[in-house]
Amino acid sequence: MGAQRELLSWKQTFRPRKTGQTVPLTFEVPEGIERLEIRCRLVPGFCRNPEANVHAVLRAAERYALQAEPVQHLSPDEVIRMRGLEKLLSAVANLLNVTVHDPSGRYIGRWDAPDKENAAAAFLSRSGSSPGFVATPIHAGTWRLVVEAWYIFHGPATASIEILAHQAGPGASTPLAPLARGNAEARQLESAARRGEGRAAGQAPARRARKVGFRPSRCRWPGVLLGEMHSHTTHSDGVYGVDEQAERASELGLDFIALTDHNTTSGHAEFSADAPVVQIPGEEMTTFFGHFCNYGVTRCHEWHDLDGKQRIRAAIAEATAEGALSSLAHPHAIDPPACVGCGFRKGTVPYREFRLLEVWSGAWKVRSPEIIATRALWDRLWARGTRLVPIAARDWHSERQEDTPAVRFPVTAVLADERTPAGILAALRAGRVFATSGPMVRLGAEGGGRSAGIGESLALPAWALALLEVHVELPEKTSGIVSIVHDGRQLAARSIGESSELSFRLETAKKGRYRVELWSSQGELLLLTNHLCVR
Repeated sequence: MGAQRELLSWKQTFRPRKTGQTVPLTFEVPEGIERLEIRCRLVPGFCRNPEANVHAVLRAAERYALQAEPVQHLSPDEVIRMRGLEKLLSAVANLLNVTVHDPSGRYIGRWDAPDKENAAAAFLSRSGSSPGFVATPIHAGTWRLVVEAWYIFHGPATASIEILAHQAGPGASTPLAPLARGNAEARQLESAARRGEGRAAGQAPARRARKVGFRPSRCRWPGVLLGEMHSHTTHSDGVYGVDEQAERASELGLDFIALTDHNTTSGHAEFSADAPVVQIPGEEMTTFFGHFCNYGVTRCHEWHDLDGKQRIRAAIAEATAEGALSSLAHPHAIDPPACVGCGFRKGTVPYREFRLLEVWSGAWKVRSPEIIATRALWDRLWARGTRLVPIAARDWHSERQEDTPAVRFPVTAVLADERTPAGILAALRAGRVFATSGPMVRLGAEGGGRSAGIGESLALPAWALALLEVHVELPEKTSGIVSIVHDGRQLAARSIGESSELSFRLETAKKGRYRVELWSSQGELLLLTNHLCVR
Protein backbone atom coordinates (compact mmCIF):
# COMPACT_ATOMS: atom_id res chain seq x y z
CA MET A 1 0.00 0.00 0.00
CA GLY A 2 1.30 3.47 -0.87
CA ALA A 3 1.01 6.85 0.83
CA GLN A 4 -1.79 7.84 3.19
CA ARG A 5 -3.61 11.19 3.04
CA GLU A 6 -6.21 12.76 5.31
CA LEU A 7 -9.25 13.91 3.34
CA LEU A 8 -11.59 14.89 6.18
CA SER A 9 -11.36 15.58 9.90
CA TRP A 10 -14.66 16.54 11.51
CA LYS A 11 -15.97 16.79 15.06
CA GLN A 12 -19.28 17.94 16.55
CA THR A 13 -20.90 17.76 19.97
CA PHE A 14 -24.57 16.77 20.01
CA ARG A 15 -26.91 17.79 22.82
CA PRO A 16 -29.66 15.46 24.08
CA ARG A 17 -32.87 15.59 22.04
CA LYS A 18 -35.87 13.37 21.45
CA THR A 19 -35.83 13.41 17.64
CA GLY A 20 -32.66 12.63 15.72
CA GLN A 21 -30.82 15.04 13.50
CA THR A 22 -28.72 14.76 10.35
CA VAL A 23 -25.53 16.56 9.35
CA PRO A 24 -24.39 16.51 5.67
CA LEU A 25 -20.64 16.54 4.96
CA THR A 26 -18.45 16.42 1.86
CA PHE A 27 -14.84 15.53 1.10
CA GLU A 28 -12.73 15.55 -2.07
CA VAL A 29 -11.01 12.41 -3.35
CA PRO A 30 -8.06 12.95 -5.71
CA GLU A 31 -7.02 10.67 -8.57
CA GLY A 32 -5.11 7.48 -7.88
CA ILE A 33 -6.77 6.44 -4.61
CA GLU A 34 -7.05 2.70 -4.05
CA ARG A 35 -8.83 2.57 -0.72
CA LEU A 36 -10.70 4.82 1.72
CA GLU A 37 -10.53 4.34 5.45
CA ILE A 38 -13.34 5.70 7.66
CA ARG A 39 -12.74 6.22 11.36
CA CYS A 40 -15.82 7.15 13.38
CA ARG A 41 -16.34 7.53 17.11
CA LEU A 42 -19.01 8.73 19.49
CA VAL A 43 -17.92 9.62 23.03
CA PRO A 44 -19.44 8.73 25.39
CA GLY A 45 -20.94 5.68 23.74
CA PHE A 46 -23.21 5.08 26.72
CA CYS A 47 -25.01 7.04 29.39
CA ARG A 48 -24.22 5.46 32.76
CA ASN A 49 -26.37 7.71 34.93
CA PRO A 50 -28.53 5.25 36.93
CA GLU A 51 -31.12 7.84 37.98
CA ALA A 52 -31.73 9.07 34.42
CA ASN A 53 -31.67 5.56 32.95
CA VAL A 54 -34.10 4.05 35.44
CA HIS A 55 -36.57 6.92 34.98
CA ALA A 56 -36.49 6.66 31.17
CA VAL A 57 -36.77 2.86 31.06
CA LEU A 58 -39.66 2.79 33.53
CA ARG A 59 -41.57 5.38 31.47
CA ALA A 60 -41.03 3.38 28.28
CA ALA A 61 -42.13 0.17 30.02
CA GLU A 62 -45.26 1.84 31.38
CA ARG A 63 -46.30 3.13 27.93
CA TYR A 64 -45.60 -0.28 26.44
CA ALA A 65 -47.80 -2.05 28.99
CA LEU A 66 -50.69 0.36 28.41
CA GLN A 67 -50.98 -0.82 24.79
CA ALA A 68 -52.36 -4.15 25.98
CA GLU A 69 -55.05 -2.76 28.26
CA PRO A 70 -57.68 -4.03 29.04
CA VAL A 71 -56.73 -7.41 27.53
CA GLN A 72 -53.58 -7.79 29.58
CA HIS A 73 -52.39 -6.06 32.74
CA LEU A 74 -48.64 -5.66 33.24
CA SER A 75 -46.61 -3.45 35.54
CA PRO A 76 -43.51 -1.61 34.27
CA ASP A 77 -41.32 -3.96 36.33
CA GLU A 78 -42.96 -6.96 34.66
CA VAL A 79 -42.30 -5.45 31.23
CA ILE A 80 -38.65 -4.86 32.09
CA ARG A 81 -38.22 -8.49 33.13
CA MET A 82 -40.24 -9.80 30.19
CA ARG A 83 -38.28 -7.77 27.62
CA GLY A 84 -34.90 -8.29 29.26
CA LEU A 85 -34.28 -4.55 29.71
CA GLU A 86 -32.36 -4.78 32.98
CA LYS A 87 -29.05 -3.84 31.36
CA LEU A 88 -30.50 -0.50 30.25
CA LEU A 89 -30.93 0.51 33.86
CA SER A 90 -27.15 0.88 34.12
CA ALA A 91 -26.13 1.76 30.54
CA VAL A 92 -28.15 3.38 27.73
CA ALA A 93 -26.46 3.55 24.32
CA ASN A 94 -26.01 6.76 22.37
CA LEU A 95 -26.66 6.00 18.71
CA LEU A 96 -25.01 7.45 15.62
CA ASN A 97 -24.66 6.22 12.04
CA VAL A 98 -22.97 7.57 8.91
CA THR A 99 -24.05 7.03 5.28
CA VAL A 100 -21.63 7.32 2.34
CA HIS A 101 -22.22 8.30 -1.30
CA ASP A 102 -19.74 8.40 -4.19
CA PRO A 103 -19.41 11.35 -6.61
CA SER A 104 -22.23 10.03 -8.82
CA GLY A 105 -24.60 10.03 -5.82
CA ARG A 106 -24.56 6.23 -5.62
CA TYR A 107 -25.31 4.89 -2.13
CA ILE A 108 -22.25 2.97 -0.94
CA GLY A 109 -23.53 2.02 2.48
CA ARG A 110 -23.77 2.83 6.16
CA TRP A 111 -21.41 2.72 9.13
CA ASP A 112 -23.19 0.93 11.97
CA ALA A 113 -20.57 -0.31 14.44
CA PRO A 114 -21.97 -1.95 17.60
CA ASP A 115 -19.52 -0.11 19.87
CA LYS A 116 -19.62 3.52 18.79
CA GLU A 117 -16.93 4.56 21.25
CA ASN A 118 -14.28 1.99 20.32
CA ALA A 119 -15.19 1.13 16.74
CA ALA A 120 -12.67 -0.39 14.36
CA ALA A 121 -12.04 1.58 11.18
CA ALA A 122 -14.18 0.77 8.15
CA PHE A 123 -12.79 0.67 4.63
CA LEU A 124 -14.00 0.95 1.06
CA SER A 125 -12.28 -0.51 -1.99
CA ARG A 126 -13.02 -2.08 -5.32
CA SER A 127 -12.10 -5.58 -4.18
CA GLY A 128 -14.18 -5.48 -0.99
CA SER A 129 -15.56 -3.22 1.71
CA SER A 130 -16.45 -3.45 5.39
CA PRO A 131 -19.87 -4.84 6.37
CA GLY A 132 -22.65 -2.43 5.51
CA PHE A 133 -20.81 -1.09 2.43
CA VAL A 134 -20.72 -2.44 -1.11
CA ALA A 135 -17.44 -2.99 -2.91
CA THR A 136 -16.74 0.14 -4.95
CA PRO A 137 -14.06 1.74 -7.12
CA ILE A 138 -12.70 4.85 -5.42
CA HIS A 139 -13.56 7.48 -8.03
CA ALA A 140 -12.05 10.94 -7.89
CA GLY A 141 -14.48 13.75 -7.06
CA THR A 142 -16.76 14.97 -4.30
CA TRP A 143 -17.92 12.25 -1.92
CA ARG A 144 -20.74 12.87 0.53
CA LEU A 145 -21.56 11.72 4.03
CA VAL A 146 -24.68 12.15 6.11
CA VAL A 147 -24.22 11.84 9.85
CA GLU A 148 -27.33 10.44 11.53
CA ALA A 149 -27.39 11.34 15.24
CA TRP A 150 -30.20 9.05 16.31
CA TYR A 151 -30.29 9.25 20.05
CA ILE A 152 -28.16 11.24 22.45
CA PHE A 153 -29.38 10.44 25.94
CA HIS A 154 -29.19 12.69 28.98
CA GLY A 155 -25.74 14.30 28.46
CA PRO A 156 -23.84 15.67 25.43
CA ALA A 157 -21.83 13.34 23.19
CA THR A 158 -19.09 14.21 20.71
CA ALA A 159 -18.91 12.56 17.30
CA SER A 160 -15.71 12.55 15.25
CA ILE A 161 -14.99 11.36 11.70
CA GLU A 162 -11.66 10.99 9.96
CA ILE A 163 -11.39 9.95 6.29
CA LEU A 164 -8.01 8.64 5.12
CA ALA A 165 -7.08 7.91 1.51
CA HIS A 166 -4.58 5.20 0.64
CA GLN A 167 -2.81 5.58 -2.68
CA ALA A 168 -1.60 2.64 -4.70
CA GLY A 169 2.12 2.00 -4.30
CA PRO A 170 4.56 2.17 -7.23
CA GLY A 171 3.63 -0.41 -9.81
CA ALA A 172 0.61 -1.54 -7.76
CA SER A 173 -2.82 -1.97 -9.25
CA THR A 174 -6.25 -2.35 -7.76
CA PRO A 175 -7.06 -6.08 -7.36
CA LEU A 176 -9.90 -7.28 -9.53
CA ALA A 177 -11.15 -10.19 -7.41
CA PRO A 178 -14.88 -11.00 -7.70
CA LEU A 179 -16.84 -8.49 -5.66
CA ALA A 180 -18.84 -11.04 -3.70
CA ARG A 181 -15.69 -12.95 -2.74
CA GLY A 182 -13.88 -9.77 -1.76
CA ASN A 183 -16.81 -8.59 0.31
CA ALA A 184 -17.18 -11.95 2.01
CA GLU A 185 -13.53 -11.90 3.09
CA ALA A 186 -13.84 -8.33 4.36
CA ARG A 187 -17.02 -9.09 6.26
CA GLN A 188 -15.64 -12.23 7.85
CA LEU A 189 -12.72 -10.17 9.10
CA GLU A 190 -15.03 -7.45 10.39
CA SER A 191 -17.33 -10.00 12.00
CA ALA A 192 -14.35 -11.51 13.80
CA ALA A 193 -13.20 -8.05 14.85
CA ARG A 194 -16.63 -7.28 16.30
CA ARG A 195 -16.41 -10.42 18.39
CA GLY A 196 -12.89 -9.57 19.52
CA GLU A 197 -11.29 -12.45 17.62
CA GLY A 198 -7.88 -11.50 16.31
CA ARG A 199 -5.90 -13.50 13.76
CA ALA A 200 -2.31 -13.71 12.73
CA ALA A 201 -1.21 -12.66 9.24
CA GLY A 202 -2.01 -15.33 6.67
CA GLN A 203 -4.55 -17.18 8.81
CA ALA A 204 -8.07 -17.83 7.56
CA PRO A 205 -10.83 -15.66 9.06
CA ALA A 206 -12.17 -16.96 12.35
CA ARG A 207 -15.56 -18.65 12.17
CA ARG A 208 -17.88 -19.49 15.00
CA ALA A 209 -18.70 -23.15 15.32
CA ARG A 210 -22.05 -22.88 17.06
CA LYS A 211 -25.10 -25.05 16.73
CA VAL A 212 -28.69 -24.09 17.39
CA GLY A 213 -29.41 -25.04 20.99
CA PHE A 214 -33.06 -25.95 20.56
CA ARG A 215 -35.14 -26.79 17.51
CA PRO A 216 -38.87 -26.34 18.12
CA SER A 217 -41.31 -28.98 16.95
CA ARG A 218 -43.37 -27.83 13.97
CA CYS A 219 -45.91 -29.53 11.76
CA ARG A 220 -44.93 -29.74 8.09
CA TRP A 221 -47.34 -29.92 5.14
CA PRO A 222 -46.58 -30.14 1.42
CA GLY A 223 -46.82 -26.76 -0.31
CA VAL A 224 -46.39 -24.76 2.91
CA LEU A 225 -43.01 -23.05 3.36
CA LEU A 226 -41.92 -21.63 6.70
CA GLY A 227 -39.64 -18.63 6.95
CA GLU A 228 -38.29 -15.63 8.81
CA MET A 229 -39.25 -12.23 7.40
CA HIS A 230 -37.01 -9.93 9.45
CA SER A 231 -33.32 -10.63 10.06
CA HIS A 232 -30.01 -8.84 10.55
CA THR A 233 -26.41 -9.89 9.97
CA THR A 234 -22.99 -8.32 10.47
CA HIS A 235 -23.90 -5.99 7.60
CA SER A 236 -25.85 -3.98 10.20
CA ASP A 237 -26.26 -4.86 13.87
CA GLY A 238 -26.58 -8.65 13.79
CA VAL A 239 -23.99 -11.11 15.06
CA TYR A 240 -24.09 -13.69 12.23
CA GLY A 241 -22.59 -13.60 8.77
CA VAL A 242 -24.97 -14.17 5.86
CA ASP A 243 -23.97 -17.79 5.31
CA GLU A 244 -23.94 -18.57 9.03
CA GLN A 245 -27.43 -17.16 9.46
CA ALA A 246 -28.71 -19.27 6.56
CA GLU A 247 -27.28 -22.37 8.22
CA ARG A 248 -28.90 -21.49 11.55
CA ALA A 249 -32.24 -20.88 9.82
CA SER A 250 -32.03 -24.36 8.33
CA GLU A 251 -31.17 -25.85 11.74
CA LEU A 252 -34.28 -24.14 13.13
CA GLY A 253 -36.37 -25.93 10.51
CA LEU A 254 -37.01 -22.95 8.23
CA ASP A 255 -37.32 -23.00 4.44
CA PHE A 256 -36.53 -19.35 3.70
CA ILE A 257 -35.15 -16.21 5.28
CA ALA A 258 -35.46 -12.57 4.27
CA LEU A 259 -32.33 -10.49 4.86
CA THR A 260 -33.41 -7.03 6.07
CA ASP A 261 -30.29 -5.30 7.32
CA HIS A 262 -30.68 -1.68 8.39
CA ASN A 263 -30.40 0.71 5.43
CA THR A 264 -28.11 -1.51 3.38
CA THR A 265 -28.32 -4.31 0.86
CA SER A 266 -24.60 -5.12 0.93
CA GLY A 267 -25.27 -8.59 2.32
CA HIS A 268 -27.06 -9.64 -0.87
CA ALA A 269 -23.66 -10.11 -2.56
CA GLU A 270 -23.08 -13.08 -0.26
CA PHE A 271 -26.23 -14.98 -1.19
CA SER A 272 -25.42 -18.46 -2.46
CA ALA A 273 -27.23 -20.87 -4.74
CA ASP A 274 -26.00 -23.59 -2.39
CA ALA A 275 -27.53 -22.02 0.74
CA PRO A 276 -29.63 -24.50 2.76
CA VAL A 277 -32.61 -22.10 2.73
CA VAL A 278 -34.11 -19.76 0.13
CA GLN A 279 -32.67 -16.27 0.62
CA ILE A 280 -35.02 -13.33 -0.01
CA PRO A 281 -33.32 -9.99 -0.79
CA GLY A 282 -34.68 -7.29 1.49
CA GLU A 283 -33.86 -4.19 3.49
CA GLU A 284 -35.12 -2.53 6.63
CA MET A 285 -35.60 1.15 5.90
CA THR A 286 -34.75 2.33 9.40
CA THR A 287 -35.81 5.93 10.02
CA PHE A 288 -36.25 8.32 12.94
CA PHE A 289 -40.02 7.84 12.52
CA GLY A 290 -40.48 4.08 12.16
CA HIS A 291 -39.04 1.03 10.44
CA PHE A 292 -40.20 -0.32 7.07
CA CYS A 293 -39.11 -3.59 5.45
CA ASN A 294 -38.99 -3.94 1.68
CA TYR A 295 -38.82 -7.43 0.12
CA GLY A 296 -37.57 -8.34 -3.34
CA VAL A 297 -35.37 -5.25 -3.66
CA THR A 298 -32.38 -4.90 -5.98
CA ARG A 299 -30.90 -1.83 -4.29
CA CYS A 300 -31.07 0.18 -1.08
CA HIS A 301 -33.79 2.83 -0.80
CA GLU A 302 -32.74 5.83 1.25
CA TRP A 303 -35.12 7.53 3.64
CA HIS A 304 -33.26 10.85 3.50
CA ASP A 305 -31.49 12.71 0.69
CA LEU A 306 -27.85 13.79 0.46
CA ASP A 307 -28.67 16.87 2.51
CA GLY A 308 -30.21 14.74 5.26
CA LYS A 309 -33.78 15.78 4.49
CA GLN A 310 -36.49 13.17 5.09
CA ARG A 311 -37.98 11.40 2.02
CA ILE A 312 -39.62 8.34 3.56
CA ARG A 313 -42.77 8.25 1.41
CA ALA A 314 -40.77 8.78 -1.77
CA ALA A 315 -38.43 5.92 -0.87
CA ILE A 316 -41.35 3.57 -0.16
CA ALA A 317 -42.98 4.58 -3.45
CA GLU A 318 -39.73 3.93 -5.34
CA ALA A 319 -39.36 0.46 -3.84
CA THR A 320 -42.98 -0.40 -4.68
CA ALA A 321 -42.63 0.90 -8.24
CA GLU A 322 -39.62 -1.38 -8.67
CA GLY A 323 -41.70 -4.41 -7.68
CA ALA A 324 -40.79 -4.69 -4.01
CA LEU A 325 -43.28 -5.67 -1.30
CA SER A 326 -43.32 -3.05 1.45
CA SER A 327 -44.12 -3.88 5.06
CA LEU A 328 -44.63 -2.00 8.31
CA ALA A 329 -42.25 -3.42 10.89
CA HIS A 330 -43.17 -3.73 14.60
CA PRO A 331 -45.48 -0.65 14.64
CA HIS A 332 -46.08 -0.85 18.40
CA ALA A 333 -42.48 -1.49 19.47
CA ILE A 334 -41.31 -0.22 22.83
CA ASP A 335 -40.19 3.42 23.00
CA PRO A 336 -36.65 4.74 23.47
CA PRO A 337 -34.32 4.13 25.14
CA ALA A 338 -35.29 0.47 24.66
CA CYS A 339 -35.80 0.77 20.89
CA VAL A 340 -34.95 3.98 19.05
CA GLY A 341 -37.17 4.99 16.12
CA CYS A 342 -38.83 1.56 16.10
CA GLY A 343 -42.47 2.46 16.79
CA PHE A 344 -44.76 4.68 14.74
CA ARG A 345 -46.27 8.02 15.63
CA LYS A 346 -50.05 7.89 15.66
CA GLY A 347 -51.63 9.37 12.54
CA THR A 348 -48.41 9.70 10.53
CA VAL A 349 -48.22 6.35 8.70
CA PRO A 350 -49.56 6.02 5.11
CA TYR A 351 -50.93 2.51 5.64
CA ARG A 352 -52.42 2.24 2.16
CA GLU A 353 -48.96 2.41 0.62
CA PHE A 354 -48.00 -0.96 2.13
CA ARG A 355 -48.89 -4.56 1.36
CA LEU A 356 -47.67 -6.36 4.51
CA LEU A 357 -47.87 -5.75 8.26
CA GLU A 358 -45.87 -7.41 11.05
CA VAL A 359 -48.92 -8.34 13.09
CA TRP A 360 -46.95 -10.83 15.18
CA SER A 361 -43.55 -9.36 16.09
CA GLY A 362 -41.43 -11.55 18.33
CA ALA A 363 -42.36 -14.24 20.83
CA TRP A 364 -45.70 -13.86 22.60
CA LYS A 365 -44.12 -14.36 26.03
CA VAL A 366 -41.69 -11.52 25.35
CA ARG A 367 -43.70 -9.00 23.30
CA SER A 368 -47.39 -9.71 23.91
CA PRO A 369 -48.42 -6.04 24.53
CA GLU A 370 -47.39 -4.93 21.05
CA ILE A 371 -48.83 -8.06 19.41
CA ILE A 372 -52.18 -7.33 21.06
CA ALA A 373 -52.04 -3.69 19.89
CA THR A 374 -50.99 -4.54 16.34
CA ARG A 375 -53.66 -7.24 15.95
CA ALA A 376 -56.26 -4.59 16.91
CA LEU A 377 -54.71 -2.13 14.42
CA TRP A 378 -54.83 -4.77 11.69
CA ASP A 379 -58.56 -5.28 12.27
CA ARG A 380 -59.22 -1.52 12.19
CA LEU A 381 -57.35 -1.17 8.91
CA TRP A 382 -59.29 -4.02 7.28
CA ALA A 383 -62.55 -2.45 8.50
CA ARG A 384 -61.50 0.72 6.65
CA GLY A 385 -60.66 -1.20 3.47
CA THR A 386 -56.85 -1.36 3.85
CA ARG A 387 -56.17 -5.05 3.35
CA LEU A 388 -52.69 -5.62 4.75
CA VAL A 389 -51.32 -9.17 4.71
CA PRO A 390 -50.25 -10.31 8.21
CA ILE A 391 -46.76 -11.69 8.67
CA ALA A 392 -44.76 -12.90 11.66
CA ALA A 393 -41.18 -11.89 12.40
CA ARG A 394 -38.68 -12.35 15.19
CA ASP A 395 -36.44 -9.37 14.24
CA TRP A 396 -33.50 -11.75 14.34
CA HIS A 397 -30.20 -10.28 15.56
CA SER A 398 -28.66 -13.01 17.73
CA GLU A 399 -29.34 -16.06 19.87
CA ARG A 400 -31.78 -13.98 21.91
CA GLN A 401 -34.29 -14.31 19.07
CA GLU A 402 -34.04 -18.09 18.84
CA ASP A 403 -36.46 -20.59 20.34
CA THR A 404 -36.12 -22.17 23.76
CA PRO A 405 -38.32 -24.84 25.38
CA ALA A 406 -40.18 -22.06 27.24
CA VAL A 407 -40.27 -19.34 24.56
CA ARG A 408 -41.38 -20.11 20.99
CA PHE A 409 -40.97 -17.60 18.18
CA PRO A 410 -43.46 -17.33 15.31
CA VAL A 411 -42.68 -17.90 11.65
CA THR A 412 -44.47 -16.86 8.48
CA ALA A 413 -46.05 -19.75 6.56
CA VAL A 414 -46.67 -19.19 2.84
CA LEU A 415 -48.71 -21.36 0.53
CA ALA A 416 -46.22 -21.14 -2.33
CA ASP A 417 -46.34 -22.75 -5.75
CA GLU A 418 -42.56 -23.05 -5.89
CA ARG A 419 -39.60 -22.97 -3.52
CA THR A 420 -37.94 -19.87 -4.97
CA PRO A 421 -37.72 -16.18 -4.02
CA ALA A 422 -40.21 -15.38 -6.79
CA GLY A 423 -42.63 -18.09 -5.66
CA ILE A 424 -42.48 -17.00 -2.01
CA LEU A 425 -42.91 -13.31 -2.86
CA ALA A 426 -45.87 -14.15 -5.14
CA ALA A 427 -47.59 -16.02 -2.29
CA LEU A 428 -46.98 -13.09 0.07
CA ARG A 429 -48.34 -10.64 -2.47
CA ALA A 430 -51.46 -12.77 -2.93
CA GLY A 431 -51.99 -13.07 0.83
CA ARG A 432 -51.70 -16.86 0.95
CA VAL A 433 -50.16 -16.56 4.39
CA PHE A 434 -50.57 -17.50 8.02
CA ALA A 435 -48.40 -16.94 11.10
CA THR A 436 -47.62 -19.81 13.44
CA SER A 437 -45.42 -20.93 16.31
CA GLY A 438 -45.74 -24.56 15.23
CA PRO A 439 -49.30 -25.62 14.28
CA MET A 440 -50.63 -25.91 10.71
CA VAL A 441 -54.06 -24.83 9.47
CA ARG A 442 -56.28 -25.25 6.46
CA LEU A 443 -59.11 -22.74 5.99
CA GLY A 444 -61.47 -22.98 3.04
CA ALA A 445 -64.95 -21.89 2.01
CA GLU A 446 -67.33 -23.08 -0.67
CA GLY A 447 -70.77 -22.08 -1.81
CA GLY A 448 -72.77 -21.65 -4.99
CA GLY A 449 -70.38 -24.00 -6.80
CA ARG A 450 -67.35 -21.83 -5.96
CA SER A 451 -64.50 -22.11 -3.45
CA ALA A 452 -61.76 -19.99 -1.87
CA GLY A 453 -58.88 -20.31 0.58
CA ILE A 454 -56.67 -18.12 2.73
CA GLY A 455 -56.08 -14.75 1.08
CA GLU A 456 -58.85 -15.28 -1.46
CA SER A 457 -62.45 -14.11 -1.94
CA LEU A 458 -65.60 -16.15 -2.42
CA ALA A 459 -68.30 -14.44 -4.45
CA LEU A 460 -71.40 -15.96 -2.90
CA PRO A 461 -74.74 -15.90 -4.75
CA ALA A 462 -77.55 -14.25 -2.76
CA TRP A 463 -79.38 -17.54 -2.34
CA ALA A 464 -76.38 -19.57 -1.15
CA LEU A 465 -74.74 -20.28 2.19
CA ALA A 466 -70.98 -20.44 2.66
CA LEU A 467 -69.57 -23.63 4.18
CA LEU A 468 -66.40 -22.86 6.10
CA GLU A 469 -64.01 -25.76 6.68
CA VAL A 470 -61.21 -25.63 9.24
CA HIS A 471 -58.53 -28.20 9.91
CA VAL A 472 -55.81 -27.60 12.50
CA GLU A 473 -52.86 -29.86 13.28
CA LEU A 474 -50.53 -29.31 16.23
CA PRO A 475 -47.00 -30.68 16.64
CA GLU A 476 -47.82 -31.83 20.17
CA LYS A 477 -50.93 -32.34 22.25
CA THR A 478 -52.19 -28.97 23.47
CA SER A 479 -55.30 -27.74 25.19
CA GLY A 480 -56.74 -24.55 23.82
CA ILE A 481 -59.30 -22.88 21.58
CA VAL A 482 -59.63 -22.68 17.80
CA SER A 483 -61.65 -19.59 16.84
CA ILE A 484 -63.27 -18.44 13.63
CA VAL A 485 -63.11 -14.65 13.69
CA HIS A 486 -65.62 -12.72 11.56
CA ASP A 487 -64.96 -9.01 10.94
CA GLY A 488 -62.74 -8.83 14.01
CA ARG A 489 -65.10 -10.67 16.39
CA GLN A 490 -65.23 -14.30 17.40
CA LEU A 491 -68.02 -16.06 15.52
CA ALA A 492 -67.41 -19.62 16.66
CA ALA A 493 -64.93 -21.55 18.75
CA ARG A 494 -63.99 -25.18 19.30
CA SER A 495 -62.01 -26.62 22.19
CA ILE A 496 -58.97 -28.68 21.30
CA GLY A 497 -58.92 -30.54 24.61
CA GLU A 498 -55.68 -32.49 24.93
CA SER A 499 -55.46 -33.22 21.22
CA SER A 500 -53.09 -32.68 18.31
CA GLU A 501 -55.71 -32.33 15.57
CA LEU A 502 -59.12 -30.76 15.05
CA SER A 503 -61.50 -30.40 12.09
CA PHE A 504 -64.91 -28.77 11.91
CA ARG A 505 -67.35 -27.08 9.53
CA LEU A 506 -69.58 -24.06 9.88
CA GLU A 507 -72.37 -22.79 7.61
CA THR A 508 -72.90 -19.03 7.43
CA ALA A 509 -74.82 -16.51 5.38
CA LYS A 510 -72.73 -13.59 6.69
CA LYS A 511 -70.62 -11.65 4.22
CA GLY A 512 -67.30 -10.26 5.42
CA ARG A 513 -63.82 -11.41 6.36
CA TYR A 514 -63.02 -14.65 8.15
CA ARG A 515 -59.83 -15.91 9.75
CA VAL A 516 -58.72 -18.68 12.11
CA GLU A 517 -56.88 -18.12 15.37
CA LEU A 518 -55.48 -20.73 17.74
CA TRP A 519 -54.91 -19.86 21.40
CA SER A 520 -53.47 -22.06 24.13
CA SER A 521 -55.35 -22.58 27.38
CA GLN A 522 -52.77 -20.23 28.98
CA GLY A 523 -53.85 -17.42 26.64
CA GLU A 524 -50.86 -17.58 24.28
CA LEU A 525 -51.37 -16.96 20.56
CA LEU A 526 -50.25 -20.02 18.57
CA LEU A 527 -51.58 -19.34 15.07
CA LEU A 528 -53.28 -16.60 13.04
CA THR A 529 -54.31 -16.69 9.38
CA ASN A 530 -54.83 -14.02 6.79
CA HIS A 531 -58.47 -13.40 5.91
CA LEU A 532 -60.74 -15.29 3.59
CA CYS A 533 -63.39 -12.88 2.32
CA VAL A 534 -67.00 -13.82 1.55
CA ARG A 535 -68.80 -11.25 -0.58
